[in-house]
Amino acid sequence: MPRAKKQPKPARSVQSKAPSTSTKPPGKTATRKPKVMRNRWEQHIYDSYGDDPAFSSLYISDEELNEFYRLLGVPESDFARYRGKHDAAYNADIDNHGGKVPCQGRKPQRDEDPARENIHIVRIPDTSHLVVRFWDGGLEDEGQFCLDIYNMATKVPINSSELGFSIEVAPVAGTLSVMCAGDLESWEARSGFKPGQILPGEERFSVIEGACLALHRPDFDPFWFKVPETTRSEAESSKRRDSGTSSTRQPKVMRNRWEKYKHDLYGDGPKYEHLYLSDEKLDNLFRRLGIPESELAEQRRQYDATVNEKFERSGGSEGRGLCQGRKPQPDDDPAKDNVHIVHVPDTSHLAIRFWDGGLEDEGQFCLDIYDINAEVPVNSSELGFSLEAASMPGTLTVLCAGKLKSWEVRSGFTPDQIFPGEERFSVIEGAYLALHRSNSDPFWFKVPTRRRLPAGPACSVRDNAPTSSKPSGATSTRRPRATRNRWEKYIDDTWGDIPAFDKVYLSDDQLNGYLRLLHIPESQLADHRREYDAILEGHLDRNGGKINCHGMKPRPDADPSREHVRIVRIPDTRGLVIRIWDGGLEGEGQFCLDIYDMDAKIAINSSELGFSFDVASLPGTLSTLCAGRLQSWEANMGFTPDQILPGEEHFSVIEGAYLALCRPNQDLFWFKMPTRNRLPPGVERAASPVSL
Repeated sequence: MPRAKKQPKPARSVQSKAPSTSTKPPGKTATRKPKVMRNRWEQHIYDSYGDDPAFSSLYISDEELNEFYRLLGVPESDFARYRGKHDAAYNADIDNHGGKVPCQGRKPQRDEDPARENIHIVRIPDTSHLVVRFWDGGLEDEGQFCLDIYNMATKVPINSSELGFSIEVAPVAGTLSVMCAGDLESWEARSGFKPGQILPGEERFSVIEGACLALHRPDFDPFWFKVPETTRSEAESSKRRDSGTSSTRQPKVMRNRWEKYKHDLYGDGPKYEHLYLSDEKLDNLFRRLGIPESELAEQRRQYDATVNEKFERSGGSEGRGLCQGRKPQPDDDPAKDNVHIVHVPDTSHLAIRFWDGGLEDEGQFCLDIYDINAEVPVNSSELGFSLEAASMPGTLTVLCAGKLKSWEVRSGFTPDQIFPGEERFSVIEGAYLALHRSNSDPFWFKVPTRRRLPAGPACSVRDNAPTSSKPSGATSTRRPRATRNRWEKYIDDTWGDIPAFDKVYLSDDQLNGYLRLLHIPESQLADHRREYDAILEGHLDRNGGKINCHGMKPRPDADPSREHVRIVRIPDTRGLVIRIWDGGLEGEGQFCLDIYDMDAKIAINSSELGFSFDVASLPGTLSTLCAGRLQSWEANMGFTPDQILPGEEHFSVIEGAYLALCRPNQDLFWFKMPTRNRLPPGVERAASPVSL
């Protein structure tokens, strides 16, 4: 079966200009006389590739099958029955794949039905004949499309390098595009081919559905457009999950993805048997470590999970990242390793050097201290230097803030055990770092970034899109509380008379009582009250003029623009909506949601109505990590439905996810979560790297 061996890496994405309808580039009708093959599998190969000699070995005659059966010892009288089973198995295989033989990346031919290949085009402005062409390319289950540049006039594809074009992917919060934003590489470039080595018209790219791409052309502004999306029904998904094959050839089942990868590479050769661990071998190892018999199964499961995790971190089946951290050599092309430098002030020869180091897919850069004159790296301990990563809310830096440790230190080496010049660090793109030196102020600089956002707005929400309508209710007549500082005023304006906040409002007398407990003299109470107010207002200012309180529900009379309240009306009900609001989760890329009664102006727990939410798994998005039944915050903390106070149930889910509201005796009601349009953080007073 001509299945492509190399799997395309998860493609990149962005948003904002949809492809046109599935229009086939016109071509001549085929005049080749069709040939009738022995089964539908061979027929599909022949119809698709014709008499190409490269595929002749796939067409098997009765005589060739009979010879094969003789070698297996099958009686002559059973040959016809075995040939029938052979054809039935191949027919079942092609039926299980929707009538096609999986062949990833294959380009559509002129005389093929465009609907069969699901062809879409986007016309490139300022040209009369060039388009971006999309087609399935066997990547449906990966949630991707293939694409290339196509000349509608000559009816041939054109390699991007011939035109000086390049394609860029933009990150969209809540999708896997944030992990692969930046320049989109062709399959050929990722395989190591240079532009001059790619045959004319044979270049192909792949990218996840719904991504937003920019086409870069000399002397033109970037042209932003959107990748098509495949509409999948639940029935199709179930069929894809449940479909089996009647093939009698059973592939070897390995214990984890790492062993499967090795088996696919090396097969069942005796010299590779030691690479595959059976349950018995693992159990014997665990017994020697003193693991009780009752825990052996769990230990095996943990072993496989750890091996799978390490395998994926090293690039999975594509082998990316298997040589991570390699330092560029003086005679290497700096453009190839994407080398950037930041000059260290008050020195004439030292710089911080950045390079890819195989960490592109992790969204990181490697870095070290580099002597530009001597062209050698220098370990930070030799200079008395150290690095610190700043914590920036809403970014992954909150997970790695603080002192930055080298790979060697994290592996347990002490500074004197690290070979000269072999120290290396890694940090996420766009982070802000401080270089600490003795007798000098911290030197702040920014890590390079590969990802860029389009200037245009994010894709609008479609289908059952949440609206920004305010839940109807009378305007609040509550008299504002007298507050002592802007911090208290923000709480009063936002959450009003909620009893849980009563203790945060302090009068002068209450504050004086606390200060006296600290033995503050009476003459200094007023000064300490002013200092108390200044501290709280400074805290408010540092948080952008607001107080983050995760999950807090909006008041019925709250300003919807302030809380970004959106609603999705639930069909076949009176007044019930799905209410969506920020809930302080902007930095996590999530929204809060609950069930809300617009008439009674109260939230209702889902269990009271028998409702539940399901998150759809969409290939190529982060929803694959949280698909299935959506649990409330309270359920995740161990509360049963009857233990949750009325109206206090909270859910949260990533932006852009597709959810189904499940109701008794009703069809699933699907709706889409909103998304936020984010731009990278503004550049502070920090040095920026330059390309070397």
